[in-house]
Amino acid sequence: MWTGIGRRAGAGLVAAMVLGAGVAMGQAAAGVSDQDTHFLKEIDQDSNYEIETAKLALKKSASADIKQYATMLIHDHTQLKQQIKTADGVAKVTPVSATSMSLSDKASFEKLKLMKGDSFDKAYIKGLVKGNEAIQKDEKSEAADSSVPAVKKLATHSAAMDTKHADKAKQLAQAHGVQE
Repeated sequence: MWTGIGRRAGAGLVAAMVLGAGVAMGQAAAGVSDQDTHFLKEIDQDSNYEIETAKLALKKSASADIKQYATMLIHDHTQLKQQIKTADGVAKVTPVSATSMSLSDKASFEKLKLMKGDSFDKAYIKGLVKGNEAIQKDEKSEAADSSVPAVKKLATHSAAMDTKHADKAKQLAQAHGVQE
């Protein structure tokens, strides 16, 4: 969900790679669209990114409110990954690995790893705000368009979760003087 420092810059390329990989890995269940397949892989990679950056925030931030937020992200996205596995099992789409991130997320993560102190906090918060807003569009679209009940349920749940995360990220931005 974090679009800061280059996130989603290569979304079209990543989407093409993911959709192409889905064909190579096997057929999805009947009724599962390319959009469903792409969404499942994207949300899994995004959750991996959220968990790993939150772990980084627990190590690098000195702010109690950021650490509390990071703890919430780890909890929520760990639970979401279980729902992704369930939806993926119904859709019969091969999941990404437990730690896989998109190329743009990996680059953003590596940049965050180099930061510390206030610069880390501000970059992390700014990314949280932008990322949650960006992924919500995909989640709402998938919730409306998917014909697979398990995928629709996952998208609806993750959209609600990310609305909560976005609201809290905006509160963090205000508290830490981060311009959106």
